[in-house]
Amino acid sequence: MYDQLAEDPRPAHPYRVLIPILPLEEVAAATDAVERNVKLLRSRDSLHPYMYLPALHGIFDESVACLFRPSLVADDFLADPPRRIAQMHPEARRQLKIKLARYWARVDVARDQFELHERNEERARSDALPPSVYDPDPETAP
Repeated sequence: MYDQLAEDPRPAHPYRVLIPILPLEEVAAATDAVERNVKLLRSRDSLHPYMYLPALHGIFDESVACLFRPSLVADDFLADPPRRIAQMHPEARRQLKIKLARYWARVDVARDQFELHERNEERARSDALPPSVYDPDPETAP
């Protein structure tokens, strides 16, 4: 979410919620419910405490986001020194919103009730370097 009144795109609040992502096979080995329902998780992403993340060849293995273990982190902590965090594709963000509504609010929300893009999202996009405020400036990086 971005501050709509600011001249430059910037976060509307000084905190980020981070969710741990673990390899699916590790979670299945340690959790009976996941082990019994791996096929269901892969096909329908229907285990509410987890969000299924299919493998991205060459980037990361098949994984799950553990929605029941969020951590609140100050934006300043991520920005100085710069630390890279994952940025989600719009469709993945929408799926995350649905999963969070199901897990935390215990409501079933239809996909079409969530906009694919955030309000004023295009203002925050940039092709210039650095691509993220959390990346170091290549000219001043050691």
